[in-house]
Amino acid sequence: MDAIIFDMDGLLVDSEPLWDQATIAVFEQLGIRYSAAYFQETMGMRVDLIMAGWYKRAPWRGPSPEEVTAQIVERTAVLIREQAHPQPGALETVAFFKERAVPMAVASSSPCVIIEANIAALGIGPDLQAVSSAVDEQYGKPHPAVYIKTAEKLGVPPQHCLVFEDAILGVLAAKAAETTCICVPDAAIAADKRLGIADYLLPSLSDFDEALWQEISSM
Repeated sequence: MDAIIFDMDGLLVDSEPLWDQATIAVFEQLGIRYSAAYFQETMGMRVDLIMAGWYKRAPWRGPSPEEVTAQIVERTAVLIREQAHPQPGALETVAFFKERAVPMAVASSSPCVIIEANIAALGIGPDLQAVSSAVDEQYGKPHPAVYIKTAEKLGVPPQHCLVFEDAILGVLAAKAAETTCICVPDAAIAADKRLGIADYLLPSLSDFDEALWQEISSM
């Protein structure tokens, strides 16, 4: 493997509860009924597509889906700046690859303001060689575009990239891009059989170690 690409929300940063908190707050103001099941199904998808899908299923009066999306993003960014903290093993995994001079990047479904807030919360900006948002692509995850674009930025073929993901849609995107994928799933989806498409499953980033890296590097 010649490069590492990390997803962000839920993988490196424990920000999914902050997304939920922001969404619930905005929905309550608008009188929209929140559905935890729907947002679990769409974990890893672009927030604008999530909101468009929710509006199609249960239209509301008042602001457009785009305006609701903007409100949620703004509120989530504030919460990340105030409360975000790294997932177990996240900083250690970044340090592992930094010590070995392996290029690293982030490829997230989140808007740039969220990615920037997360990177600042972790303090890993100087360690990254590229950052990509699926918002800049025609299609979001599970489409592979954001992973293909990130590999291009790194100057490495996708087949030589190792991706770390936590969501089913992200794993599908990573494999569609022909990368090697390690999935560190949220406990809520850990039993989902679709995760079997990942090359490796880990309970936590803390479980990533030299032995696994050597195994992957020899592929």
